[in-house]
Parts: sequence; C-alpha cells; structure tokens
Amino acid sequence: MRSCNLALLTVMLVSLFLPKVASGQASINGVLYVGGGITAWGSGDIGSQINNAYIALGAAGGTIKVLCPVGGGYAYNYTTTIYFATTNKYPILQGDCGGSTLQLNYTPTSGAAIVLDYVGPAGSGEAPGAGLRDITFVNNNCSTSGGCGYGTTGLSLGDVGVLNGDIGAHRGYFENVRVMGFGTGVWNNAALDWGLVWTNCGFIGNGIGYYASVPQENTTFLGGTFAGNGTALDATGGGDFYLYGVSVDQSQTLAFNLSQSSFLECYGCHLENQNSSSHLATVSSAASLTLHGGRIFDGRSGSSADWYIQATGAGTTINLLNTHFASAKTSVASIIQANTNARAFAQIIDDTSNVVSAIFNGSSTNVSDFTMQGTNGGIAVAPLTEAGFRPGSVTATVLLSSTPPNGTMIYCSNCTITSACASGGNGAFAKRLNGVWVCN
Repeated sequence: MRSCNLALLTVMLVSLFLPKVASGQASINGVLYVGGGITAWGSGDIGSQINNAYIALGAAGGTIKVLCPVGGGYAYNYTTTIYFATTNKYPILQGDCGGSTLQLNYTPTSGAAIVLDYVGPAGSGEAPGAGLRDITFVNNNCSTSGGCGYGTTGLSLGDVGVLNGDIGAHRGYFENVRVMGFGTGVWNNAALDWGLVWTNCGFIGNGIGYYASVPQENTTFLGGTFAGNGTALDATGGGDFYLYGVSVDQSQTLAFNLSQSSFLECYGCHLENQNSSSHLATVSSAASLTLHGGRIFDGRSGSSADWYIQATGAGTTINLLNTHFASAKTSVASIIQANTNARAFAQIIDDTSNVVSAIFNGSSTNVSDFTMQGTNGGIAVAPLTEAGFRPGSVTATVLLSSTPPNGTMIYCSNCTITSACASGGNGAFAKRLNGVWVCN
C-alpha cells in the first residue's frame, strides 16, 4: 500500500511541474502557442495568428505549436498565407492536437498555404532541423485524385522568386506532414535547399506531389506516401533524391518525371497502379533512375501495356536492381522503352511469367550503350525449376546494332549458332569478344 501511495504521490508531484497550456496562455518555456482560444495573436484567421507568433519569436527563431480549435474538432479554415520569411530566423511549426492530426485548410484557389524562405545567403548549417511537424495542409477540402485544378501551392520553399532570393529552408526537417489537394503540393524553387529530410510525410491528391524547379542536393524521403497525384515527383529542374521504403501509388500521369541531370534512387519502394497506361517514369536529358529492390506492381487489368519506364533523352541511365515486377495485364511489351541513346542495367524478378515480352524495346536506332541482364529475364518464359544462370534476351536486330563493352553476354532469341552472330536461327548465346558478337 505504501509503495502504491508513494508512486501516486510521485506522479502528482511530477505533473505539477510539467508545462501545461492554461486557458489563454500563449507562451511556455519559450514555446509559443496559437489557436485553442488564445487571443494574444489577434483576431484574424489561424494563418494571421501564426504569422504574428512568428514575428514575436526571438531573432534566432523558435517553436510555434498550434492547438485544436475550441469546442472540438481538429481543423481550421484560413485564407492568410503563412509566411516564415525573416532571414536567419528559423521556425518549427508543430500541430498539438492531442490524438488527432491538426489540419489547416487553405480555402483560396490561388496562392500558397505556407511559404518557407528564411535561410540566409550562406545557408543554414548552423541551424538544421527547422521545419514542420504533425500538420496536414489541405486545399479547400479537395480530396480528388490529381487535385481539383486549383492554381495553388501547399508548401512553397523559396516562394517561387518573390521574397528573399529563393533561399528557402536549407536542411529543413519535416515529419508527419501531409499536403493534400493542391495544384502543387510542395514547390521547391530554392537552389540552396539542400539536405531536406521528409519523414513519414504524405503527398496526396495534388496535381504534382513534389516539384523541384531548380537543382536540389540530397533530398531524402524516409517512409511516407505519394498517392493519387497527377505526377508524384517532378524533378525536371534537376537535383538528387533518395527514397527509402516509400509507397508511390495511383499517379494519374507518372510516378517520376526526371530530366536536367536529376538523379533519383528508390530503396525498397512500392510502386503501384500508376495510371490507365501503366506508365511509371520518364527519364530524359542525362537524368538517372535507380530502383534498389522494391516492387513494381500493376494490378489494373487490361489487354496490354507498352512500357513502364521510358528513356527519352540522350545520356539517360536506368538501373533496376533485383526489382520485383508483377502485372495483371495479359501482355507487356517491355519494362523499359528507349527512344534515344541510353544506358541501363536491369535485374528483374518477374513474378508474373508469360506476360512480359522483353526487358527492353524502343524506336531508337542508337542503343549502343544499352546493356541488359535479368533474373528470369523479365521475358515470357516459365521460371527455372532448378538453379541456373539465365541472362536477358534480345533479338538479332537489337543485338547487332549495339556495341557494349567486351565480356558482355546475352541471349539472342533469333540468332544462328555461328562464329559471327546473325539472324535467322532459333536462338543462341551471344558473347561480345574483341568488338564482335560471337554466337558459337
């Protein structure tokens, strides 16, 4: 009994010294509180109140927490863009809504819900970690796949050229943040915004989920979801992006649109049901796409699909490394289509044999740098029942027009068994030796 009473007394004493938000209390231990009936930040909407709290922070910045509305619920409607744009004043904006995720519903059909543009010209190496936590931004309660056609931006990093010279939120950290229903979910136009980290974030139902209009260095996504966007991640401005355990589902146009030497690596990602054409990604203008493991899954039934990944610009690179593939289509012409010179390495674990005709095809007359290998080849054959080596497969037309490095070996499905590879046969192993294809 004494031990129970002592434990209860300890809990009571500790609770007395824990910080609490009393009615109307706007600041506790340097943290500023907004919403929940607090009147210190004026009578404007929640965007205006957050802006006033940001002004009141110290010169170096600090934390602002947004409480649930008085009377229950977890959502605020607002029209005033939230601006965090004082140079070298680093904010953390966090929802504090009990067991619910705070929702900020930006009701206009143009403009930005929040602008992050506070980093000084020399970067913010001294203040990593500013950013957003535990908040959902939604545009006018839009819940339509691909967005509702609004000309809006959810999170504007750099304010698209308006305020501080597009400095943005260098080394920003974002956790449990969702962006829903905007024309562009996140628009990053800040060239100094390298080192951003997005942990368990959701980009859902936007025209573009994440758009990098200028080169971004080392942007990382840890878990989280891209779902129901027009295009999930558009890196036509360049930069490098690393995704770990991310799901990219039901994009209306593409999962990834890469160009301008952009570089995207996806580790253990789940890529499902992108659009009615089953197109997953386009890679152009010396861009690079690498999938490490993970799964490409197309559960949309239909007669056929022409390609999943397309190389459309010179110097592109595509690597599929032990990536599982499964499709409900009755036939798939190719995993990768190259309509220009490209380089690729493909190891496909085909979970739906007798569906995929080839790892690669395309209209390009110059695919000399394109090499392929495969596990089960990604081709229309039954899986091996015993251990063995099975390289990828090409036709004689593709083989004889390619000039990969010496030592390359691949199966030619219609070559003759001769010292110099030629078409017209029933198939042969082709070896690249001393600059010549040998099929004996």
